[in-house]
Amino acid sequence: MQKTVFLVCLFHFFSFSQTVNKEKIAQSIDNYYQFERENIHLHLNKTVFLSNETIWFKGYIYDKKTNSLNIGTTNVYVSLYNSKRKELSNNLFFASNGTIDGQINLPKELESGMYYLHVYTNFMNNFEEDESTYQEIEIIVPKQINATKSYDKNNVTVSINYEGGNLITDCDNNVVVKISDCLNKGIKIENIKVLDEKQNVITTFSTNKLGYGKFILPKVKDEIYSIVSNNNFINFSEKLKKPSSDNFNLLLEGIIGDSYTLEIRANPNTLKKYENEELFLLIQKDRATRFITFKIQKNVISKFTLDKKNFFEGVNILRLIDKNLNQISERIIYKKENSTNAVSIISHTKTNDSIKIIGKLNNLNSQLSISALPFSTSKSIYSNSILKTLAFDNYLTNKINPELLNSKTTSADFDLFLISNTSKYNWQSILNIIPNIKYEFETGIDLTIRLNNSNSSKATKQLKIFSTNGISETTTMNPDSDFVFKNILALDSISIHYNFPKKPDLANKTTILHTLKKNKSKFNKLNTIDLVSNCELSYSDNSNDYDYNNSEIKTTELKNVEVVQNVKQKLLYTNFPSTRSAQAYKITEVVSDTYKDVLSFIASHQYDVIRDSIGNTVIVTRNKRSFLGNRYPIVLLDNGRIYNINDLVNFRLINVDEIYINNRGAGMGQEGMNGVISIFTKKQPTFNPLPETKNSNFFYITNGFKNVLPFVTSEKLSNQSEAVFKEYGTLDFTRTIQSNTNGIFEYQIPLNNQKKIILNVQGIDDKGQLYNQDIELEIK
Repeated sequence: MQKTVFLVCLFHFFSFSQTVNKEKIAQSIDNYYQFERENIHLHLNKTVFLSNETIWFKGYIYDKKTNSLNIGTTNVYVSLYNSKRKELSNNLFFASNGTIDGQINLPKELESGMYYLHVYTNFMNNFEEDESTYQEIEIIVPKQINATKSYDKNNVTVSINYEGGNLITDCDNNVVVKISDCLNKGIKIENIKVLDEKQNVITTFSTNKLGYGKFILPKVKDEIYSIVSNNNFINFSEKLKKPSSDNFNLLLEGIIGDSYTLEIRANPNTLKKYENEELFLLIQKDRATRFITFKIQKNVISKFTLDKKNFFEGVNILRLIDKNLNQISERIIYKKENSTNAVSIISHTKTNDSIKIIGKLNNLNSQLSISALPFSTSKSIYSNSILKTLAFDNYLTNKINPELLNSKTTSADFDLFLISNTSKYNWQSILNIIPNIKYEFETGIDLTIRLNNSNSSKATKQLKIFSTNGISETTTMNPDSDFVFKNILALDSISIHYNFPKKPDLANKTTILHTLKKNKSKFNKLNTIDLVSNCELSYSDNSNDYDYNNSEIKTTELKNVEVVQNVKQKLLYTNFPSTRSAQAYKITEVVSDTYKDVLSFIASHQYDVIRDSIGNTVIVTRNKRSFLGNRYPIVLLDNGRIYNINDLVNFRLINVDEIYINNRGAGMGQEGMNGVISIFTKKQPTFNPLPETKNSNFFYITNGFKNVLPFVTSEKLSNQSEAVFKEYGTLDFTRTIQSNTNGIFEYQIPLNNQKKIILNVQGIDDKGQLYNQDIELEIK
């Protein structure tokens, strides 16, 4: 008869001996995690978008080594993929102090379906594991807003897992089954049978609404068992793996108070074979590890009662290691003690069609963003959780079902997910591989300039570059006849001026060739993209209850409403012939800080700004439309025609009030076929000239860091029916909560006739605690 011995561990270190093996384990873990392991989460304004909308986001870069924001990261790539793993876009964003602000414009020609944002850095390519992030979104064509999604209901996945990882003969085994459809949604099924080889029913079990079910397989024999469902709508038969006669399982017996009880389970023959042999129990999270060393006793089941203090906050990987340093069992335990909210709402007051919210940060040293959404019971508010990305998905082989993050989830249901999982960090890799840094940690963009002139002199051996966004550097020609500027903040479409300090007037007589590096790094593990959905979805074009083009929507014009980071100011110049039916842009302080000069703004909005064959600056449309054979739009400055675009070189955007772009040129005749650009300056301009531009030349950056724009509500959605906006609209998206020294902040947003809203607050504090808080507010 087997006996049970309890080993109580009240301190973080429990060891009977110091061995060479233990030192080998410690050194291997230290080597494997010696470099930064950064993971990135994008807090999106929402997760379902209409085609041709804009995705707004705040990114958080988490370093597993320090359990904090990785303030050293600057170059972050965000790609958009469709469900067939085809890359549709790739943009480079500049990160600062561990966060990223950004937006992605969706092409209007996209089909309805599931899409994926892939976020990575070049440095992530150094590791065997995929440290990048894949976040699933849905994009819907407007005419399919209320479409019925159809897919193969018989496309079912059945996964079978064993607590501890093994199925062992001659002892009881805990088995967890997950059944899900091709959208990875769990399927609830009753009366699933467990059969032996002779088709005898051993036991039955059911799965919950998340698709998880558990059963105990008693005194396992050396035969192949199976599970069978003869449900009316789900039929399957799946075999369990062949049992092992020589193995261990690490089980979580239970949680009592502040302690975990763990059991090392094996059959009598295995206990006899390993008698007096030393095993290691590792409690690991990243580089941090704690050891328990013990010896197997004949006919004795080892149980450990461990204080929670022995475990780390978040995902803990428990590994059972034999004397040859092979992993023989694994168990995941999640410890969550800190459960404070990110913010507390003090008051919320409705004024006309806006709401003023006063709140308090519970930790002044926290980085937080807020998405304000209409409340809808059909929306999933967990699929974009920072906890999903950084606390679970970037540690485990199987991604967590977002619904498990619901506060109503029972600990038993949550543990079924943990039993069904393993660490994405393979033990043999940790033991035998020392990461080698082949891919650099990119910081900014490298700019190489080569003179296009064949002749050079001492005066052209030194080159200076400068720009409106603060670039000002000078370097000397290297032996390869290149000027190399390292790690510069080169924004897309910005103009870079250059001259020769020893003879500035030569710049206008000299043309250059320039190349950029560290702005197009690719991810080398794209074949590992783990798509959540495996379905071929189809969306019907049926008529629906939503009126997407409702022209009878009543709107309220708001006056003197202060909206944090989202002030929609009144346009002043909409009634001129050149501005009617044009796309209007109010040049706020945020916009002027982003683009700096007029030509950079135009180059990011439907037109290209280039140098022609004789060195003049010209604006050209991206599609030739004029019968005159050219591609030049009409450009107006305060309603006066500009014929020489050189006059706009270095024209600071801070001096501009509004810009109107009519790419059809309506009302301007044949000459306006390539469009009309109308620029209106401020009545009292703020002059802040860039020095040295008179004796300089310039060029434009392409494929640099993407410019960051302030959030604006989609015009297509803001004017639609209340039902449409409730499902697909965003009231406001604020990337950073600004508070006073006491943590008090004010937040004012438009309501758009909503009776109930939800604030999704996400972020991280200086202690590494992750926050995902949903606040429901009734509007009275």
